[in-house]
Amino acid sequence: MKKGKNDIEFFLSKNKRNISQIFLGVGFTMFFVNLSSYISVMSYIPIIENLYGISILYSFYASLLSSLFLITKSIIQ
Repeated sequence: MKKGKNDIEFFLSKNKRNISQIFLGVGFTMFFVNLSSYISVMSYIPIIENLYGISILYSFYASLLSSLFLITKSIIQ
């Protein structure tokens, strides 16, 4: 158990920069995919007042926040 934990810590300390770059790439990919899907959906639905549009809006904001969190996490590392 302890040996496995030390192996993981060693891997993380060796590859911290690569992992942060992966986080950055995933965050930006999520951001742009969500932005494009949001724009395409909102062009099809002119009325945002309906429930479907509001749920899409909130899911977009939630995924935007998670991608921004990934980006800031990778920058801090």
